[in-house]
Amino acid sequence: MIDQMPRQISLVLAGKICGLSRKAFMRHFVCTNRVRMVPLELFHDGRLYIWTRELGEALGHKITLEEVQSADQKLEAKRAYMVKYRRRRHATI
Repeated sequence: MIDQMPRQISLVLAGKICGLSRKAFMRHFVCTNRVRMVPLELFHDGRLYIWTRELGEALGHKITLEEVQSADQKLEAKRAYMVKYRRRRHATI
C-alpha cells in the first residue's frame, strides 16, 4: 500500500486514476502531449513513468494521496490474479 504521495507513478496507475485503460490513457494523454513519460528518477528499470504533478495539471485538479491509494487498491486484485495464474501455469509445465 502506498503511504506517501509519489512524485512519479506508473502508466497503469495513472490510467486507473483517470478511469481509463493503459492504452486509452496513452492515446488521450501521452500521444496528445498532455503528460510526458520519463524514466524513474533514481533507478532506471526500463519502464517509463508519469509525473504526478503533470497528471494533476492535465486533469485540472491536484492528485491526492487518497486517489492514488484507491487506484492502487483496484490494481492489487489484478496483481494477485496474475500471481495465481503464473503459479498455475508453471505448475503444469
